[in-house]
Amino acid sequence: MVFYEYKVFGVVQGVGFRPHIYKLAMKNSFFGSVRNEDGFVRIIVNDEFFEEKIRINPPLLARIDKVTKKKTSKKSFVSFSILDSIKKTRFSSLNIPTDLFLCFDCKKDLDDSHNRRHNYYFVTCTNCGPRYTIIENTPYDRVNTSMKSFEMCDDCKKEYINPEDRRYHAQTIACKTCGPRLSFTDKETNEVFGEVDAIRKAVEALRNDELVSVKGVGGFHIVSTTTKKAVLRLRRFIQRENKPLALMAKNTQQIKKVCVITSKEEEHLLSPQRPILILEKKELKTFDYVSELSSLGFMLPYTALHELILKEFDEPLIFTSNNFADEPIEHEVGLTNKVLSHQRRIVNKVDDSIIKVIKNKAFFLRRARGYTPTITDLGDGFEDCVCLGAEMNSSFTILKDGVAYTSQFLGNTTNHEAFDNYKEELNKWISWIKPEIKKVVCDAHPEYNTTKHAEKLAKDYKAELVKVLHHKAHLASIILEKDLKCDSYSISFDGLGFGEDQEVWGGEVFKYTHKNKEFIRVAHLEAQKLIGGDSAARNPKKYLFGILKKFMSTEKIKRLGLYSEDETLLLSKALEQDFNTHNTTSTGRVLDAAAVLLGFCDVNSYDARCAMILESKAYKKPLFLEPVIRKENNMLVLETTPLFEFLTKNLDNDKGVLASTVHEYLANGYIKIINALNNESFPVLVSGGVTYNKHITKKFLEEAYITNQKVPSGDGGISLGQAHWARKK
Repeated sequence: MVFYEYKVFGVVQGVGFRPHIYKLAMKNSFFGSVRNEDGFVRIIVNDEFFEEKIRINPPLLARIDKVTKKKTSKKSFVSFSILDSIKKTRFSSLNIPTDLFLCFDCKKDLDDSHNRRHNYYFVTCTNCGPRYTIIENTPYDRVNTSMKSFEMCDDCKKEYINPEDRRYHAQTIACKTCGPRLSFTDKETNEVFGEVDAIRKAVEALRNDELVSVKGVGGFHIVSTTTKKAVLRLRRFIQRENKPLALMAKNTQQIKKVCVITSKEEEHLLSPQRPILILEKKELKTFDYVSELSSLGFMLPYTALHELILKEFDEPLIFTSNNFADEPIEHEVGLTNKVLSHQRRIVNKVDDSIIKVIKNKAFFLRRARGYTPTITDLGDGFEDCVCLGAEMNSSFTILKDGVAYTSQFLGNTTNHEAFDNYKEELNKWISWIKPEIKKVVCDAHPEYNTTKHAEKLAKDYKAELVKVLHHKAHLASIILEKDLKCDSYSISFDGLGFGEDQEVWGGEVFKYTHKNKEFIRVAHLEAQKLIGGDSAARNPKKYLFGILKKFMSTEKIKRLGLYSEDETLLLSKALEQDFNTHNTTSTGRVLDAAAVLLGFCDVNSYDARCAMILESKAYKKPLFLEPVIRKENNMLVLETTPLFEFLTKNLDNDKGVLASTVHEYLANGYIKIINALNNESFPVLVSGGVTYNKHITKKFLEEAYITNQKVPSGDGGISLGQAHWARKK
């Protein structure tokens, strides 16, 4: 009898792959074995065509990247068996399964009063539950997770060793007898309540409009009801005055009462990853103290504990990250006085993922729980390296053997706690993956903490330091995602990024030449004065003033009623003396300035607040305004001053109409530039934070422009794009 050895690479551990292979072999009366090894599954079987069978209907959560086959001289088998896992080196491959929702079979167990796991908060099986957040080592076996602290009872052991059971080798297997336990702590009274009373006490506190910290998969949430009293208390506590808060509903029917849900959005809501979906409100004033935007962020329960809490409420609950503004999520302690916790240790903390659907296409605003790690096979031609990303919404990417491993969302690295967490995660991943670091790639901005850290790492590893322009990295992320091998044109637009002319970019058009792997800037937004440097990002009134001064006198600006006497004097002097001013082509700042002029918003108390409010207000038919494009220094320039002249002349018009006009002008202007340049009909790429604007991106998608799919279009995708500069010379 001839036997063949198959090695299956991808996400094939911790997802029920071995039992699937066992059942497949038994069904066909094959002999052999299956075993987890370090980074792959090894199958020995007496079937030359077994790969075809492997690829047909694999487990739902599995992902097969590659299968190798060879004849083997192994001794003959008289049955088919599942062997114990083998580990050789630590994390030689990072194909770790992601954290997933409570599957429908486990939900039945949870609700079944005759099931021994009835109402047990930690019911899971091979097809669901935590993975990345509990793993310490590979292969993905219980001994290498934080579940090793809980010894299985006899009943769980029987399920664990039975290949026909859906909990066969489910590393998270547990029950009320042997698994983690719940507790509720009231810090005000120093009382601790055990499993029986824990959920009841948490629900009581919530009904009294109190805040409760609830331990989840990748960290704690702070939970409250949606009463105005509770939400205002929550905002004061977490120091987020205006930022929209995430909601969790027990089913889509609850969500549909307040939001419009398309079939594509519902598909993502119900997916095993259970992300937060940005959904349009039916009525603008609905939960306006939860979100000042025209949208709400909703997710569905993804653990049994969530299900047990939510079934007690007829309305959604606020589920926001357990952290203060800009700080990393807290995963060890609940910040509030009331804490619902459990004994399972969170090894790797991770936030909830956020998705926004535009014209049936999903965009990651935050790629984290359920999608981490993000793995991109770049193929040959890349050196091992670390890519440190940018500053806001940060992530890092590590390259080893042509495979890029991109981290979860890690927040704003200007915050010291967030940056310390970023460095801790980076060091952990480097120790897991063990790249032979030849290059350290970072953003070109000299003042980013990630740039300074890259300089240190390059010295420590004696590696080449490569500094990459922010907006080129945005676009390179699409090229690597799509494996594009042709010339292209591309739009890269966002708030702010360092440019090669030492000015601040944010509205750029490039031509990419595949042969030379180079981005050449061919067009941009009109440069406007950014008064006050970085402070203008928070206070866009400063930026608007610089635009208005191009066509209005100081006296006329005063009559708009936007500036006090002192503000007018200081801003005028700054312009006259060119004090702390920069030229910027930022699209994000243009949207901010328009929001200020139209009276919608004047402070960015959270990232892109003014631009998002402007987006929310743009729901009426726009006025026609032909985009003005001129040529300057062999580049096309989309002028924005005519847009603001038009707005000031029409301020008596409906503000929703004017908000729509702003988006229409910018979108049509970029399209007009591309049409003027792209005579060869090359693909057109679009990336950067403004890609999340539904009005602008909808028009781009109608033109068949290509956007990011695997990583965020915003700064969370920068680190993958930086890997473009890790190519071998």
